[in-house]
Amino acid sequence: MSQTMEQLDGGSLRESEEPEKKQKSRRPPNTAFRQQRLKAWQPILTPKTVIPLFLTVGVLFCPIGGLLLWASSQVQEIIIDYSLCNTTAPACVAGTTTPPATALVPTDKVTSYFKNTTDASELPTWCKSTTNDAQTFGGARNLPSTICHIQFYIPDKLAPPVLLYYQLTNFYQNHRRYVKSFDQDQLKGDYRSASDINSSDCDPLEGEYVTSEGVWKSYYPCGLIANSRFNDTIQMPVLLNAEGGDRANNVTYNMTSSGTAWPSDAALYGADLKYAAGEVLPPPNWRDVYPVYNETYPIPNLHTDDAFQVWMRTAGLPTFSKLALRNDDEVMARGRYQIDVYDYFPVNLYDGTKSILISTRTVMGGRNPFLGIAFVVVGGLCVVLGALFTVTQLVKPRQKRKMRSTVIAAFAALASVAAATNAIQHHAKPWANSTHFVDLRTNRTLGHFVSWSNGSHFTDPATNQTVKHFDCDVHQGKASAHFNRTVHSLHTEHKRSAGGARVAKSLIGKSKVSTPISVPLYIHLITKVSEAGTITQAMATAQAQELNTAYNPYGISFQLQNVSITANDAWAVAAGSDMDALKLALRVGTYSDLNLYFHSDLSGGMLGTCTLPSQVQKGTPPALYYSDGCNINANTMPGASMTGYNLGKTAVHETGHWLGLLHTFEGYSCTGTGDYISDTAMEAASTNGCPTSPWKNSCPTVAGNDPVHNYMDYSTDACYSKFTNGQITKGSEMKEGNGNMIWMDTEAYSMSA
Repeated sequence: MSQTMEQLDGGSLRESEEPEKKQKSRRPPNTAFRQQRLKAWQPILTPKTVIPLFLTVGVLFCPIGGLLLWASSQVQEIIIDYSLCNTTAPACVAGTTTPPATALVPTDKVTSYFKNTTDASELPTWCKSTTNDAQTFGGARNLPSTICHIQFYIPDKLAPPVLLYYQLTNFYQNHRRYVKSFDQDQLKGDYRSASDINSSDCDPLEGEYVTSEGVWKSYYPCGLIANSRFNDTIQMPVLLNAEGGDRANNVTYNMTSSGTAWPSDAALYGADLKYAAGEVLPPPNWRDVYPVYNETYPIPNLHTDDAFQVWMRTAGLPTFSKLALRNDDEVMARGRYQIDVYDYFPVNLYDGTKSILISTRTVMGGRNPFLGIAFVVVGGLCVVLGALFTVTQLVKPRQKRKMRSTVIAAFAALASVAAATNAIQHHAKPWANSTHFVDLRTNRTLGHFVSWSNGSHFTDPATNQTVKHFDCDVHQGKASAHFNRTVHSLHTEHKRSAGGARVAKSLIGKSKVSTPISVPLYIHLITKVSEAGTITQAMATAQAQELNTAYNPYGISFQLQNVSITANDAWAVAAGSDMDALKLALRVGTYSDLNLYFHSDLSGGMLGTCTLPSQVQKGTPPALYYSDGCNINANTMPGASMTGYNLGKTAVHETGHWLGLLHTFEGYSCTGTGDYISDTAMEAASTNGCPTSPWKNSCPTVAGNDPVHNYMDYSTDACYSKFTNGQITKGSEMKEGNGNMIWMDTEAYSMSA
């Protein structure tokens, strides 16, 4: 099979499953999205891009913030807290509703924002009186009540619309039980029986048992929200002594409660009530006005009650204002006004306050400077940062280097460390494809390599500049960080009919190498301290025999030199830097010697991972290829515990990668050049189990079934049985000369340039 490499994860991590129980694949569809191969773009932040961005945001945000602040400042309003009027305000002048001249409202109870300020003689005053007028909602009964008479001065005329709100504090309408305590069907006018209401959200105010009638009746409207409605009656403002006249010249500023609710709210309340008067009861807090529902005290029409609809739209914060009255047509003239408030709502029970608020509005709504301040602050910060970065760039600009010299330095770094870092991670979770290159001789960061599905670039740390971009066709999330470091050289060698530093040149058409290859083999057994002794030397010997059983027919043999046994909890997992530490400590031999590391608890749920060949040249220090070799889950060794994968053939698969072979399904496609082997069948999906009845065929439009028996697929161990002639042609032939690796041809030895 042959195909352009789109994905280089040349190792083999196969999920351990029992093939006889697996009926169908759970592999996600082979799409760019599901296989995490979507192209990515990341901006490179440089002074030339960051400084203009900061200055642009600052130039835009500061004027916008200024306009928002100006719009907020155009709102004129006055807020008077009358919570203590019924307890601290003096009685009105006898026979009048006029406050005594000394009855000033405490200054901490008054807040005003006007274009013209009010002098001390125009501060608000108040007094209280009692009456027996019927002024509460519905006007059904004459009740004794305290009236708070508040006089205040408007220094500027207020253009319509003029809005009068009541404002409450410390009232949590958003409490989880309160906010849902109503029955929407009942409010819509539907008939709801007592049992329906009992099972509704109105709890704990669904209804009560009427002893005199011996029946249980539900409340209308039921629930906590309706029962606690705001019931202070706020009269319309009266302009006192208009045009310098006497009391007879007082002028009422007409305001209405109609239109205070949202137009859409009326549809939530039924116009035709299905209840008869005696079937339901008023809520407990309504009893002073509606003792019962009958002809004298009829059930209120909630469809037309704007004040009730406003109250039922619950507030999200404990301090809120709700619209009570409005005038959309008339200017509120400059002068002294009086408002009478029938005081019923007991805010002292929950330590709250209540106020009247008279306000105008602008295109931005009511008075709220927060948004404008936020825009100005953000814009100002951006301007300051832009200026600082500009000065820094002028005083100490970033160093510039010629592109050619930077490219040469970058690829010199790639060549010097490729052998130490060209590993493939298998079947693990998607790996980050961004890697730092470090020269192990000086411990100096040489550069930063970033791989995408459409190419890669190398970044020089001295200038942080991208110096070269080359197409690697590496699928994001598939190639491991280690493997990305050597992907360019691997492509180059395959296209030159070589698999890397260990790979012989063309042996085309031969079933085995003409000159037998003998590879020195070192096996390292690594367990946790608590698991010491679970991986034995006998298992290592059996593993070496399994390697020879697989490769001997093709002229390649492995000579077991030594078996080391180590108990180390971190190395048994081999995650992150622990992988480097164990290889630096345990690896032996030259680049032509195979080191197999068997871990009792290999990280990431992997079966194995192995390095691919790279351009290790004569004179390359061993410290630069210390990572060479294969890391394998010890549970895959012959006779181990991993069902389906305990015949030792995971090591055969990984050794194939060490010799330069790629997966038979490389690229997951039915077209192209794939694993660069001409006689492996086209394969668009890796194999699970051993599907031979029927035979797996992921490329039905191409001749031949999938090579499920090939060691370089992802089949179970029992399914593995062979390599192809083309794979053997790509097989490795190694020779050590003076302690350095050289490439070998079957006809002559030659040093790689």
